[in-house]
Amino acid sequence: MSEKNEGAVATTQPTAVQKSEPLGFALANINEAYRMANALSRSGLIPSALRGKPDDILVVLISGRELGMPPMQSLRHLYVIEGRISMSAVMMLGRVLKSGQCEYFTVTESTTKVARAKTKRRGSPDEVVLAFTIEDAIAMNLAGRDNWKKQPATMLRWRVVTALGRLVYPDIVEGIYSEDEAEDIRASARTMAANALEVPPSSEAPGAIRMKDVMEGEPTEREVVNEETGEITEEPVQQPAPARPAKATRSQQQPQASSAALW
Repeated sequence: MSEKNEGAVATTQPTAVQKSEPLGFALANINEAYRMANALSRSGLIPSALRGKPDDILVVLISGRELGMPPMQSLRHLYVIEGRISMSAVMMLGRVLKSGQCEYFTVTESTTKVARAKTKRRGSPDEVVLAFTIEDAIAMNLAGRDNWKKQPATMLRWRVVTALGRLVYPDIVEGIYSEDEAEDIRASARTMAANALEVPPSSEAPGAIRMKDVMEGEPTEREVVNEETGEITEEPVQQPAPARPAKATRSQQQPQASSAALW
């Protein structure tokens, strides 16, 4: 080693570490989000309910961004039903498991009659157990739906998972309902609309004055002013006598004999 390098201290320059971006597009502002919504609305690869609806897609993208979800994940797992954002049950469970607040979340029983699940939140002394039965589904008018008829065990299982997740992890689920639960809201809205009482118009309410009562017929009284005293009185108006029907002529009373021969 040369004298020039003797005593030199080796130093290492720090290497800049590039932060890894999450997968998916990051939307910086509303204009970018709306441009993306317009582009996606023309695609045949997005959910059919969102095709051709850029405004609805924009709502889904903004809602997903607030939940920390990238755009395409939002389109796959978020739904708008009756003006409410809902989430797939799979996504709800995934958010709970990834939150770091869940020690375990297990389905302990799953049949066509009942589903049971248990979970324990980190820091909580006790676990929470919940069940959802086919009787519960019948009472909520769920069992008659097509997907409940075809796969009752699956529907019961996801029902108890979402209900338990919302009960124990409300800050993670954030009050969002699953797609199937949101469908209950839509069905209830349809039922309420079908069973709504028909309110009679105000003109038909008891004691109301109907327009036809006011407009039809001639007035029966008129005001008369006494020119000397200025007193106003009312006197009946003589109604014209109904016209008598014209007397039928002899030719109208008796039918004329037909000149045509009858065979």
